[in-house]
Amino acid sequence: MNRLDVLVPTISYHASVRMQQRGFERSDILLMVLFGTPDRQHGGTTKYRFGEREAKEVGKLLDKLKNSSLVLSDMDNHVVTVQHGLG
Repeated sequence: MNRLDVLVPTISYHASVRMQQRGFERSDILLMVLFGTPDRQHGGTTKYRFGEREAKEVGKLLDKLKNSSLVLSDMDNHVVTVQHGLG
């Protein structure tokens, strides 16, 4: 199982087709849900907008994470530790 399978919402057939047509990947979906600005829609849906502001925010977060690492338990998805450096 890909680790994105645990994090990314299930994807409809329609969305899967559109993702292929428009060059989106599962990781893009995760970033939009995590960092996009939610906008409630009629019919029980939410649109996540990912514009320049959100892209800058993600860029800052990624810069902060450069040369860092995290240890995750394979058994229960529990974070064991985080550290600066790739050691």
